[in-house]
Amino acid sequence: MFGLDKESDEELLPDASCHCENGRDAAWTPSVNRAFKDHKRGYYSDKMKYDNISKDELREQAEGYVRAIQWNLHYYYHGCCSWSWFYPHHYAPYISDVTDFADMQMNFELNEPFHPFEQLLAVLPAASADCLPLCFQELMCEPSSPIIDFYPKKFETDLNGKKNDWEA
Repeated sequence: MFGLDKESDEELLPDASCHCENGRDAAWTPSVNRAFKDHKRGYYSDKMKYDNISKDELREQAEGYVRAIQWNLHYYYHGCCSWSWFYPHHYAPYISDVTDFADMQMNFELNEPFHPFEQLLAVLPAASADCLPLCFQELMCEPSSPIIDFYPKKFETDLNGKKNDWEA
């Protein structure tokens, strides 16, 4: 787990190095390595809400990311391989945690595509309800709507380093 103790840090955050084209490994200085580990720990804590992330959680994050890359590649080169699959996280894991996936099985269920108005209901905010036919507008605005929870009046925005709300 990410902690302040050296033993657990070394297990999940091994010393970073890069393999250069000349065949040599270029190790980072200890201070750069420590800064990387601190930044990585902060990223998982602040962005993903993992104060103490385990190997299994890192693996699950990385597997979801690899699956997302595979879905996107398949979508753009061959067409949609699943209409219902989605990336289950808001942020991607550190790329240094995405390892050992050569033998990973990628199975997706094709399912049925969404209808155009269903797609619009999934991406438009309630403020844009007037872009839809009246029967769909009511789904976005009426308190008795079975999907009203998907259209909250108040919500947090994640600026993620941006300065203006409209950038987030």
